[in-house]
Amino acid sequence: MILDHAADKFAHDIFRISLKSKRGLPRLRLIVKNWLSWFQVNGGGTCPFLAAAVEYDSRPGLVKDRIQLHIGRMIKSLNRSIDICVEEGEFVNDLDTKKATYEIYSLIVGQLVYLRTIEHKTASKMFKISFEELINRYSV
Repeated sequence: MILDHAADKFAHDIFRISLKSKRGLPRLRLIVKNWLSWFQVNGGGTCPFLAAAVEYDSRPGLVKDRIQLHIGRMIKSLNRSIDICVEEGEFVNDLDTKKATYEIYSLIVGQLVYLRTIEHKTASKMFKISFEELINRYSV
């Protein structure tokens, strides 16, 4: 129930709110901005999905099934936003959107670890540079 509640809140705070922005790259940028901000609400914290994923990665059962479901939905939603960037002509037509999703998701997870666990002072700056490099590489 806790994971389901967190997933509903996450979907609203990151993806549903982003639907108000223009399709394509503006929306993708807002999704990523909202996602990074989500870790810092009320003084910050970790991602409950990543924490649970680490705890239950080798333990089959209902909790792992729910984690897979919710993380899968996050990734699918992120992938759809990248697909839309291609549809809008902002990213190259032959972009491997699943790979692009993997790269952006990996940057987000890396940012969480660098920011919250390592407390790296330039984590946010490194994320912004890395994210912009990816966007530039994907762009038409």
